[in-house]
Amino acid sequence: MIAFLMIAGLGVLALLSRFAVLTRMTIPLLYTVSMLTVFHGWYRTHTVLADRILFALVGLVVLSWLLSLIRFVCDLVTSIFVGKSTFTFHIEFITFRAFYCFWLIASSQLQIIEPVNNRGCR
Repeated sequence: MIAFLMIAGLGVLALLSRFAVLTRMTIPLLYTVSMLTVFHGWYRTHTVLADRILFALVGLVVLSWLLSLIRFVCDLVTSIFVGKSTFTFHIEFITFRAFYCFWLIASSQLQIIEPVNNRGCR
């Protein structure tokens, strides 16, 4: 019975760690665990600072989610303007080139600038 509970606990721990990796919450999770175990005395004396550090880490994770979402939308809109037949569903970090190409293609479609022939845009 004890062995079963230990195996079940390790299975749940493995699922939680996999979920943390998928949602990019690994560093905030490690910070929280270390504050509650190893640095508990420091955490109790500097609670406000420790909580603000945790909120900053979670804020950076949310910012990375937003950047990935923006990149996904820009790739989708760019693929619609260019007329690609296949759209790859990969999410990467935002680059200057993606926004520049999006601006070139959108501006030429709206006839703000002269029509372009992709000028090196993929």
